[in-house]
Parts: sequence; C-alpha cells; structure tokens
Amino acid sequence: MNLELTRHDLKILSICYYIHAGTVAFSALFCLAYASFLSVIFNAIPTGTGKNAMPEQIKTLIATLLVAVSILTIVAAIVTFLCARFLPRTRNRGFCYVVAAVTCLAIPYGTALGVFTFLVLARPEAKQIAAGMTSVAPGSEPPPVPLA
Repeated sequence: MNLELTRHDLKILSICYYIHAGTVAFSALFCLAYASFLSVIFNAIPTGTGKNAMPEQIKTLIATLLVAVSILTIVAAIVTFLCARFLPRTRNRGFCYVVAAVTCLAIPYGTALGVFTFLVLARPEAKQIAAGMTSVAPGSEPPPVPLA
C-alpha cells in the first residue's frame, strides 16, 4: 500500500460518513415529525378518569421517549459528521475508532462502513499521515484505482 491509496481511501470513507450522517439526521427529523403528529392525536383524546380517557402519565412518557430518541439521534448525526471531517486529516483517530464501533450497530451499511474504517485506520500509512511524516503534498490527487 502507498500513501496516495490510503489518502484516497480516507476520502472515500469520509464521503460515506457524510452520507451516513445525513441519513441519521433525516431519521431524527422523522422522529420529531412523528412526535408532533402524536401530540396532535393526544390532544384530541380526552383526559381524566372516564372510560375512553388516556392517563396523563402515558402521554408524558411517550412524549419524553420520543424527544429523548430525537436528541440522541441528533447527537449521533453530529458525531458522525465530525468523524467525516476528521477522517481525511486522520486527526482524532481514537474518536474515529469509537464512532466506527458505534456505526457498526447500524446493520448492514454501518457495519461495512465501520469495518472498513478499522481496516484503513490500522494501516501503517494512515499512522504516517496522522504523524505528519508524508512527503506528498496534502492537496494532491490520488492515482486512479484499478477496477480489475
């Protein structure tokens, strides 16, 4: 392996993490939309002690869970976006390893993304790039990757 190929792989991984961050952010928006939809539905249901009444504690519990899931998903999107920013520069490698491990839980796309991140960051060339021991200019283009 050479430094240019490793740089190229890091850029590809970075693009994949940007895409993953976008899909996670979209799911957070979907969860918030679902919470607002349920708030409209819950406001139409009578409260109190009647036969068709819904207990106020259930409404509060469901709303709290949806908001908590939304917040966690937004945090996951931000963390994934930061990992995408750090990967091409190979800064904060430990942070990228942790994000890759958590990304492995998103089966099947996240698992492949996390495993490939482990493989690329474990290369000696990635460690050289992180240490700044490269003789290649950072803005140079990588060579084309052979298809066969």
